[in-house]
Amino acid sequence: MQLQKNAIMNILTDYSWLGVLACAVLGMLYAIILYISDKKSQLSPKARWIFSVLRCLSVFMIGFLLLSPLVKISSVETEKPVVVILQDNSQSIVMTKDSTFYSNGYLQKFNDLKKSLSEKYDVEVFSFGGSLQNGFDGSFDRQSSDISLALSEIHDIYKGRNVGAIVLASDGIFNAGTQPTNLTDCTFPIYTIALGDTSVRKDAAISNIKYNRITYLNSRFPVEISIKANKLSGKTRRMTVENGGKTLFQKNLPYSSDDFFTTENVMLDADKPGVRQYTVKIEACEGEVSTTNNVRTFTVEVIDSRRKIALIAQSPHPDVGAIKRCFESVETYEVENFSADDFDKQPSLYNLIILHQLPSDKMTHNSLVEKVMKSQTPVLFVLGQQTAFDRFDRLQTGLAVNLRSNRCDEATAAFNSAFPHFAMDENTIRKIEGFPPLSVPFGKYRKSENVQTLIFAKTGNVVSEMPMVAFSQKNGTRYGFVVGDGLWKWFMDDFRQNSTHENIGTLMEKTAAYLSLRLDKEKFRVNAKVAFAENEAVTFESELYNDNFEPVTDGNVIISVNMPDGKTSTFASEPRGNHYYTSAGTLPQGSYTYTASAKAGGKKHTKNGSFVVEKLCLEQISLTADHSLLNTIAGKTGGYMLPPQDMDSLPQLLDQRSDIRNIMFSRYKNMELINWPWFFVIIVVLLGTEWIARRYKNEI
Repeated sequence: MQLQKNAIMNILTDYSWLGVLACAVLGMLYAIILYISDKKSQLSPKARWIFSVLRCLSVFMIGFLLLSPLVKISSVETEKPVVVILQDNSQSIVMTKDSTFYSNGYLQKFNDLKKSLSEKYDVEVFSFGGSLQNGFDGSFDRQSSDISLALSEIHDIYKGRNVGAIVLASDGIFNAGTQPTNLTDCTFPIYTIALGDTSVRKDAAISNIKYNRITYLNSRFPVEISIKANKLSGKTRRMTVENGGKTLFQKNLPYSSDDFFTTENVMLDADKPGVRQYTVKIEACEGEVSTTNNVRTFTVEVIDSRRKIALIAQSPHPDVGAIKRCFESVETYEVENFSADDFDKQPSLYNLIILHQLPSDKMTHNSLVEKVMKSQTPVLFVLGQQTAFDRFDRLQTGLAVNLRSNRCDEATAAFNSAFPHFAMDENTIRKIEGFPPLSVPFGKYRKSENVQTLIFAKTGNVVSEMPMVAFSQKNGTRYGFVVGDGLWKWFMDDFRQNSTHENIGTLMEKTAAYLSLRLDKEKFRVNAKVAFAENEAVTFESELYNDNFEPVTDGNVIISVNMPDGKTSTFASEPRGNHYYTSAGTLPQGSYTYTASAKAGGKKHTKNGSFVVEKLCLEQISLTADHSLLNTIAGKTGGYMLPPQDMDSLPQLLDQRSDIRNIMFSRYKNMELINWPWFFVIIVVLLGTEWIARRYKNEI
C-alpha cells in the first residue's frame, strides 16, 4: 500500500502554559545566579551572556520534560486505489493452438499492463490454480483451476481497503470449487481478460468418476464413469476398467453425436483387502487434441469390518434425523437409532455411542448413561436445551456447564487452527464457518486440561472460549461434545450451497473416526491417507507413547518411503502438539510403501504401510474456453470483458470510472516527548558545549 503523507506536529501538556513560563523563569534565574551575578568570574560580558543562554536553555528543557509533554503528530494521508491483477496460471491456458503466444507475447503484454496501471494505481499481482499465490511466474503449470476460491480469498484479503478493481485473466475453465458466478459478497468491479480458445475440437475425455473411497471385503461396489466426446460422431471406441494389468470390465462406446455424453455404471468386486488402484481407459481416436484425458485412475481401500454406531436420543428431534442420514450415506459406518427408553443392548457391542440431549431428568435415562460410561465405549454427547447439565457435570468427562438462565445464544462456528488431533480442509472450514448459527445454552463453561476444542462458539464478531465441538480423554476412553441445537440447519445449508452434505459430513466422519478408534496398547502409531493427488503433499501423522501411555514428543521419528523405481527416500518428522508431522512433499503418480521407525527411551518401534499417488488430469478434461462465464462475472460486478489483444486499453477504462479515486484520511499519533531521543541529544549538546567552553576559558 503506497501512501502520500503530510504531517503536522503540536506539543501538548497537561499543565497550563504558566508551567512552561515557570520553567523558562527557572532557567533564567539559574543562569543569572551562575554567571551574571558572579563577580569573581573572569569571563567577558559577551561570554557570560553566551554561557547564560546555554544554561538557561538546558535547564528550561529539563524542567519542561518534568511537565510530561506530549507531541501530537497529525498527518493527512492519501491512499491510491488498489488494482488487483488475478492471473490464471493453470495448464489449460497453454494447451491450445495459441500456446506460443501465451508463453511469449502474452507475458510481455501482461508486464506492459502492470507497468501502465502502476502509474496511477497501487497494483498487486496474484496467480491461482487450485490455490491463490502471490505474484505470477508465467509457468502455466497448475493442475487445477478454482476461480471461486481465488476471488473469495482476494475479497477477504482486501476487505476494507480502497480497491478500485480486480483484473481477472483466465480462460473461464474451472474444475475445482463452486460456481464462480456466485458473487454476492463482491464489492468492487471485476474486469475480465478472456484467454484461451473457444473452438470445439476433436477430443474424448473421462470427465468424472464417482466412487466410495472405502468399501468392504467380499462386497461389490459401484463406480459411475462419465465420458464425453466432441467432433467424433460415428466413431466407436472401447472403454476398460483395469486393476493390476487385469481387465475387470470392458464395453464399446459408439459416439452417436458430435456432442456425445454418457454415464456408465460399473460394479466391481472387492475380493482383496488393502489399497486397490483401478485404471479407466478409453481408446483414442486419430486427431484428438489430447489423449492424456483418455486415462484416469482412482483408488479404493478395501477393509474387512465396519464401525457400528448407536444413536440414542432422549426424544424425537430434527437433529437426530440429520445425524442418522449423515452416517447412513457412508459405508464405513453402520448406524442404529434408538429411543433412550428402548435401548436394551450392551454398549460394548458398538464402536461409538451418540447420546443426544442426554443425560436428562428421567431416572431410567440416567441409568442408561451410567451403563454406557461404565462400558468405556467412546461417547459423543450432543448437548442442548433438553440436557440436564447438573447430571452431565457429575459424569466428570472434562467439560462442565453451569447454566445461568434458560435462554440460549445464537452462535456460529469458529475453527481452532491449533487443534492437534486431526486436520480439516481449508475450504471445508470456510464453508462450515458460514453455516447458520446454533442455539447454544447460556452459561459458564469449564474445561479440564485434557479437553481440546475443535470449534469455538462465535457470537457476532466475537470468538469466545466456549466450545461448540470439543474432545476429551479419560482413563483411555475418548469423549466428544457438540454443544448446541440446530445441526439440521447445517445439513440443509450445506445441501443448498453444494447440492451435497459433503462439508458437514466430513466434520461428522472425522469426529466419529477419532472417537471410535480404539486406543490400543501400541506405543507407536502412524496415520496417513491411502491416496493422494499428484499436486498434494504426502503427509504422515505419528503418535509415540511411553510405558505409562503418555505422549512423548522428544523422540526421533523417521519415515522411509519406497519409490516405484526402487529407490528409497527418508524424511524426518517434527513435533506438533502431542504428535509428529512428516511431509514428503509432492510425489509422482504410482504405488508406494513406507516404513516408519521411532526411538524413545532406548526402544525402537516400526510400522509399515502403503499409499498411492493418483494422476491429476483435471486440466486436460476440458480445453474449450468459457468466455460466457467471464462475461457474466464482469457484467454482474459492473466490469467489462476484454480479449488479450485489447488489454492495453484497460487503464483508460478504469480512468473513466468516477468511483475509482484516491482516498484521503487523517491519522493522529501521540508520543511522550521524553521518549524522543533528539530532545536528549539537544540537552546533551547544550550542556556539553557549555562545559567545553568553560574548560577552554579555565572556568572549571
